[in-house]
Amino acid sequence: MGGPVDGDETRNVYAVVRGQAVVLMSVTESWSAGSDGQRIVNEEAHGYSYSKTTMVNQYNVDGQMIGATGRTESKTTQGTFKSVEDWAGALLGGEEVLVVLDEMSGVDEVYRGVGDPLGRLKGGETYRVVYGGGETTTEGYDQERGTDSSSVDSNLGIGNGNLVLWGETLSFMGKGSCVTGTEIWWDT
Repeated sequence: MGGPVDGDETRNVYAVVRGQAVVLMSVTESWSAGSDGQRIVNEEAHGYSYSKTTMVNQYNVDGQMIGATGRTESKTTQGTFKSVEDWAGALLGGEEVLVVLDEMSGVDEVYRGVGDPLGRLKGGETYRVVYGGGETTTEGYDQERGTDSSSVDSNLGIGNGNLVLWGETLSFMGKGSCVTGTEIWWDT
């Protein structure tokens, strides 16, 4: 038998006031699950999410609720992909992937048109990528326009370590380093 699955778990503390059961305190915990349906308990893992909500209710002697206080504690982490298979599998599985480009000092500070090393993408920026139906939707800073923008690209080579973002084909090595031609643009 596997470990616990995702979802909520609620525990209540009751009291009886004038013959009526009332909830004095309620604690709800919630976890995310991995692709195997099991809770993600490693706080450093990609997709980890946990929250704990505690509610404390106050009642008068007649059993009428006169107040409530509560708080929620949560932690969510975005893990780092360790290989092309990790991010490609996440994208193909419908997950959002953040592509973080390293700064390229002296190389990609201004948009250079056709000769720009990353096209409309800009070193030092983070791009949100979602895949569906053979296409990726990319959102982030558009260096040509000088503002945040989005683009839809055909992306049928994801399983081969290729990713098209805003018309630029980025090829990745096994550990996640991006290579265009023979030059390495950033490392993960």
